[in-house]
Amino acid sequence: MKLDELKKRIAKEIDAIGYYLYDMDYKKQQGQYVLSVLIDHKDGITVDDCETVSERLNPLLDEWDPFPGAYNFEVTSSGAERELRNETEIQNALGKFVHVETYEGTHEGQLIAFDEDLLKIKTDRDMLHIRYYDVTMIRLAIKL
Repeated sequence: MKLDELKKRIAKEIDAIGYYLYDMDYKKQQGQYVLSVLIDHKDGITVDDCETVSERLNPLLDEWDPFPGAYNFEVTSSGAERELRNETEIQNALGKFVHVETYEGTHEGQLIAFDEDLLKIKTDRDMLHIRYYDVTMIRLAIKL
């Protein structure tokens, strides 16, 4: 089975139980192949969430038998400071603290709004209006 097909199947199964497939990776680590599934949810991810998704996918992976040979399987959070890679992920981050890099500088603050052309970010000092096409990178951040 090709990785793209497996990724679609896994995304469908995860979506059916209320989670979002952030990414999937299959590579050799310390001599063994590992299938890593990174998940997200609007309320964040706990260890119990990872277990729920793992329990859903384990029997399906056995049935699909996507890879020749043995491999390890893990389900993890997409991370507290994950990159927001597209407009949907940015829209899902409304209300959260973000780190934004543009051609002119770096900013951190709460993402208040996003209308496909403009990000509105509330910093400690003021409200920033950043054009989306000026953003070189945006990710969630932890406010210290």
